[in-house]
Amino acid sequence: MLLPPSIPQSDFEKILEELVREVLSTTRNVVAGYFNSWVIEWGSICSNNRGDALLKAFSLLDTMLLNTGNQNTFEKNGRGSVIDITFANSSVERTTNWQVCDLYTHSDHQTIRPSG
Repeated sequence: MLLPPSIPQSDFEKILEELVREVLSTTRNVVAGYFNSWVIEWGSICSNNRGDALLKAFSLLDTMLLNTGNQNTFEKNGRGSVIDITFANSSVERTTNWQVCDLYTHSDHQTIRPSG
């Protein structure tokens, strides 16, 4: 899922509501995306309105944050942030860990993959 920063907060929250409804209708799921949301819980230096809305929306779900550590998932012009995040519900077995790696992607976003 890609939610660019240009989307107004109200539209962002409507998209999250639709996403939550869809996830609630499934038993096994993984939600990953470029949410442009900052929250201290997943390694950001501060939280923003989008991050707060995302945490509130996902609190209704049986999900856990898979991001581990505090390695940036986005880097540009010497600055970086953790804006690419992944959640999975508890029925999805995790035999590996989520990891940001240094593979070249032709993008400002880092490669995220299972490790282990």
